Amino acid sequence: MPPRPTHRLDIHLVPHDRTDAALRHVDALWDSWVSEGFLAGAGRSSEPGARAHALVAGGFVRARKDDPGEVVLYANQVGGFQVRCPACGTGLAREFRKQGDTVCPSCGGAFPIDALDCRPPVALGRASLVLCDVADAEVTAIPAGWHVILRRVR
Repeated sequence: MPPRPTHRLDIHLVPHDRTDAALRHVDALWDSWVSEGFLAGAGRSSEPGARAHALVAGGFVRARKDDPGEVVLYANQVGGFQVRCPACGTGLAREFRKQGDTVCPSCGGAFPIDALDCRPPVALGRASLVLCDVADAEVTAIPAGWHVILRRVR
C-alpha cells in the first residue's frame, strides 16, 4: 500500500545552479535570512528567528541545509506527482527521466526535465535550503534564480 499524504509540509528552495556553486548560493541565502531575523543562527540547522513569521505566515519548525553530494530530484515525497508532455499533454510517468531527455511516445518530442509539465513542480538540484514543517506554502524573501518545491513528508 503506498504511503498516504500527511499534514507535514516542507519547502525546498533549490538554486537553479546545479554545480557545486549551489552550496555557496544556499549558504548566502541562509546568511541573509539570519541577518534579517528569519533564522536564529548559523550552522547546518536552525530554529526559526524572531521574524520567522514574516518569512512564512504561521512560521515553521526549523530550517536546514540539504547537501546530498550530487544532483538529485527534489519532488513531493508522499502522494507522488504527475508528469505530462508539454506539447501534447500525454502522461509520461513511465518515460520520465531525471537525467537526459524524456521522450513522449505520442508526439515523439524529447524534453529535458525543466520543460516537462510536472505537478506539483519538481527540480533537479545540487543542494537546497529546507524550511521544515511550514504553516503556509508561501515564502516571502526568495531571490531570483530559485525553484520552490513543496514536499509532503511522512
